[in-house]
Amino acid sequence: MALAEFLVSESRILEHGPDAAKKDVREQIPVERVKDGPACAREVRWRLRLAAGAASDDEGPKKVEKANGHVNGVKRRKVESEGVEERFRNFKPRIWDREQTKEENLGMETMQAAHPAGAGEAWSDAWVDGEDQTMGSVEDPEAQVNRQRTVVVKVRRTEQGLERQRIERTIEQWQWTGD
Repeated sequence: MALAEFLVSESRILEHGPDAAKKDVREQIPVERVKDGPACAREVRWRLRLAAGAASDDEGPKKVEKANGHVNGVKRRKVESEGVEERFRNFKPRIWDREQTKEENLGMETMQAAHPAGAGEAWSDAWVDGEDQTMGSVEDPEAQVNRQRTVVVKVRRTEQGLERQRIERTIEQWQWTGD
């Protein structure tokens, strides 16, 4: 089914894409065997859906909008599953064997930190560095900091062994007393 969707996306490039992309796609089609590439791609997709058990008139999930009782739309509607992969040619996202997300509330803490409103244009420099010690001093106002951490761990087998990706996000919400 992925091959059929790829062929249909290539045929859309032939019909609506820029000239350079159309030329690249045309070079990939064996014209001595396939006379109408886009029609052939849609036929393959239709036959695969039929073989998978879909009704013959079923073209996948559609959004039908009605305005004053009339159906407005284009002749070929985009299927909802077409998204980021369709925009980037030959993009193949990584397949992960397992993915787990953990969310943790680290709680509220009171700190003294310089208010960003009174620090001029360079206020963001200290905040981007992320060092809590350099952001304030004893004479700065108190601020409440609420921290939340999200950790996403993905694992998959590779030819060399195992690949593990660990993404940690910490979100801090700062609120000064007196604001």
